[in-house]
Amino acid sequence: MTASPTRRRQTRRRQASPRRAVLALGLLSCLGGSLVVPTPARAEGPVRILPDFLYGDPAPPVSPPAPSGPEDGDGPLSLMPPDMGAPVDAGPADGETMPRGAALPPPIEIAPLDTVRPLEGEDVAAPAPIGSGELWLGTPPGLVAPLLANVPAPARGTVPRRLTQRLLMAAPSVPDATARVIEKLAAAGAAEDLASFAGRLAGLPAPSVPHVVRGLAAAGDRRRLCDAGLDRVPGAGGLDVDVLRAVALCRAVAGDTIGAQLALDLAHEQGAVGLGFEHLLRALTGGERAASSDVGGTDPLALWAAAALDLAPPPEAFDDPPPLVLGLLARAKAPIGLRLGAAERGVRLGLVDPADLALLYAGGPAPLAAPADLSPPMRRAVLHRAVLEASGPAVRAQAVVAFVEAAEADGLATVAARVEGRAIADTADQSLPPAIGAGLVRAALRAGDRAAALRQIERLARNAGDSRDLARLWPYRALLAGDAAVPPRFDDFEDALPAGTAGERGGDMTAALLDALGGRRLPDDLAARLDRTGGNPAIPGLDAALAGGRRGEAVALVLEFLGGNGLQGLEPKAAGAAVAGLVRAGLTAEARDLAIEIALAAGL
Repeated sequence: MTASPTRRRQTRRRQASPRRAVLALGLLSCLGGSLVVPTPARAEGPVRILPDFLYGDPAPPVSPPAPSGPEDGDGPLSLMPPDMGAPVDAGPADGETMPRGAALPPPIEIAPLDTVRPLEGEDVAAPAPIGSGELWLGTPPGLVAPLLANVPAPARGTVPRRLTQRLLMAAPSVPDATARVIEKLAAAGAAEDLASFAGRLAGLPAPSVPHVVRGLAAAGDRRRLCDAGLDRVPGAGGLDVDVLRAVALCRAVAGDTIGAQLALDLAHEQGAVGLGFEHLLRALTGGERAASSDVGGTDPLALWAAAALDLAPPPEAFDDPPPLVLGLLARAKAPIGLRLGAAERGVRLGLVDPADLALLYAGGPAPLAAPADLSPPMRRAVLHRAVLEASGPAVRAQAVVAFVEAAEADGLATVAARVEGRAIADTADQSLPPAIGAGLVRAALRAGDRAAALRQIERLARNAGDSRDLARLWPYRALLAGDAAVPPRFDDFEDALPAGTAGERGGDMTAALLDALGGRRLPDDLAARLDRTGGNPAIPGLDAALAGGRRGEAVALVLEFLGGNGLQGLEPKAAGAAVAGLVRAGLTAEARDLAIEIALAAGL
C-alpha cells in the first residue's frame, strides 16, 4: 500500500526532528551571548542578530594597536619575532668546521590534538568527590548508588537530614552515584544543593540534567537559571523538554522573542510543554497577559516565570506542594496565610531559613487578635509577635515556651524553636519559674543551642533544685554531660515519670539512649531496665561495614534503619541501635545530637 504524500512528509519531519533540534540549539548558542535576567519587559525595537553597523549605524571606533617598538613607539617597528632582533653568534670563522647539525633548532615535539598533558611537575589528580568528606573511603564506587537508593529522602529529623546531606555531597564522582545523588536531592527538595551542579551540566548523565535545571529555578537567586549556559548543554540532556523550557524562559526575559519561540518549538518536539506555560512565556515577551490559573503549583519553571511576572500562584498551588517548590511558594506573591504554611514546612525540612519565616510571622496579626478565628499558621504568627512585643525577659521567655508548646500539636515545635533562637539565647540566663525554665531548656535543645540549655539548667539547679520540673530534665542533663558521671537525683526523675505505659517507655528510652552513647556507669535501675528489655536489634550489614572501615556505608545503613517516618514512634531499642551505630562509626557528636532529638520526640 502506497503512503499518502501527507504521511510521507510527517514521517520525514519526525526523522529530521533530532537533527533539527541540534541545529537549532547551535543557532541559539551562536545568537545568544550571555544571558541576564532583567525586569520582565519586552525589548524595545526589533531584535538584531547582526552587527549594528550592517543596519546603517556608525561603526564603533577602532583603537589603534599598542606600539611595540622601543620607547613608546619611537623608531621603526620590527616585523620579526622579538627574539630574532637580538645579536646571534655568526658561527665559526672561515676555514673552521661546524659540527653537523649544530645550527639546527631542536626538534619540535608533536602530540595528538586530543591529548591533554599536565605541566611539568604537575600531578594528575583523580576525579574530585562531590563533597569534601571522607565518609565513603573504602567503599567500592559501584556500591555507592545501591546504598543511597535505600536512604530515605526527604529525611525526617534534623540529624538524619544533615547526615543524609553529608552522604550525598561526599559521594564519589562516578555516573551511577552522581545520578543517584541528584535524584535524592531532588526528592528532598534541596534546590541549593542541586544548583551547585550547574557548572557540571555537560558531564552529568542525561536524566540528571532536568533535575538540576529545576533546582536552579527553585533556588533563591533567580539569575542562576539563566547564568548556567543551558543552551550549550550537549547531547540528550540539552534536548530535555524542561531544559528547553528553561532556555525559552531565559530568552524571553532577555527580550529575545525569536530565541524564546525557537526554544519553545524545540520543546514541543521533545514532549508536553503545557498550555499554561506557553501563556506565561508569551506574557514574558509582551505578547499576551497571563493568569494565576496558568501557574500551577508543582512546576518550578512555571513558578519562576510567575515570579518574573509578579503573578500570584493560585491558592490550590499551596495544597501539599512538593518539597522543591516550598521556597518559591514562601516567596511568592500570595496571601500571607498561604505563604506561612509553605515556609513552615520548608523550615521543617531544612529548605527555608528560619529568619525568613520570622519575617513572615512578623507581618501577621497583632497579639490582640482572637486566635480561635485564625488559621493555624496565623495563630502561630500571633504567638511570635507576642514574643517580639513582650515587656521583659521573663515575659518573653514565657511567650517563647507558649509558642513552642502550641506548635508541638502540629509537629512544628522545632520550627518554632528555631524561629525564636535569638529570644532563647537572650533569656537563658534569667531566673524563671521551674515550669517555664524547663520549657525553655527543651526549646533551646530543639533550636540546637546547647549552651543556652546548660545555662538555664544551672540557673534552675541553683534556684529550684528540688522542683519536679528540674527532675524531669535528668535525661537531658545526662546526655549533655558527655562522658562525665551521671547527674544526681536519678530517683527523683523516676518518681517524676508519669504512671503507666508512658512512664515505662520514658524510662526505657532513657536507658537505651545513655547505654548507646556509652562511656559511663548507669544507675542500677537503668541497668536493670536494659537487662529486662534485652539487647538492641541488629542493623543488617552494619558489622561488616564497620569491620571494613566503610563509614559511609555504615551511616547509610543506620539511616535506612531509621526509616522515613520520623523519630516520634521509634521504639527504645531501635533508638539505641541507631545511636550506637553512629558511635561505632566514629560520629560521636552526631550520635549525641540524635539521642537528644529522639528524647525530645519521645516527650522526655
